[in-house]
Amino acid sequence: MKASEIKKVACCGTGGIGSGLATIFAVRGYKVNVFSIRNSSLKDAEERIRGNLEFFLNKEILSASEMEESLSRLSYTKDLGKAVRDVQFVQEQFAEKYEVKADMLEEIEAHAAEDTIIASSTSGLSISEIQRSAQYPERIVGGHPYEPTHLIPLIEVVKGKLTSD
Repeated sequence: MKASEIKKVACCGTGGIGSGLATIFAVRGYKVNVFSIRNSSLKDAEERIRGNLEFFLNKEILSASEMEESLSRLSYTKDLGKAVRDVQFVQEQFAEKYEVKADMLEEIEAHAAEDTIIASSTSGLSISEIQRSAQYPERIVGGHPYEPTHLIPLIEVVKGKLTSD
């Protein structure tokens, strides 16, 4: 898949990294599905994202209409299948444990299209190990952002042994 074909993304995990990435994706014009298993986490993410956008508005990085357009591109769900079903790119930020990432990756792959790119945010785990149990390991990369994510739109991309070029 070419980057120009990506129109909709999913941010799976709603902490500072997930909320920051969702902010940047929305500002850049992508439709964004934000996923968490808890309503309280989704509410926190929505508040954090709005706060990020208000910061941009106050610093005159965005106009009021651009902020509203960005907010309109965001949707929030506790249903992982719904979050990843019609997206071309998934950015996951789950706990830094192989078993957690393997379980979530299995569920993501059960619902996402075969060519959906999946980026795993990890600062210390091996992407090759993460992708080992994947059905389509060639589409999995490491994608770990710098923080604060909404202010430093830079992501380290790491290829695993099975990642396609």
